[in-house]
Amino acid sequence: MTPAVLAVDAGQTEIRVALAGERDPRRACAPGVLRLDGAAVGADQVAGALVAAVDALGPLPAVETVGVGLSGFEA
Repeated sequence: MTPAVLAVDAGQTEIRVALAGERDPRRACAPGVLRLDGAAVGADQVAGALVAAVDALGPLPAVETVGVGLSGFEA
């Protein structure tokens, strides 16, 4: 059995997540990450957006590998 792998691609307009390694791969999308401005949007809001996208996949198996892609302003 192939270990599950979770990929997250976070952008300003959309966050895309995919889970592979299961019998039926799953994908989900969530609203994008807002620009960090140090006041209204900080690390907690960015993390919350990423978690919301992953939550949209539903229950996850044990995941050994996670890849997260962030462009400059989300990082």
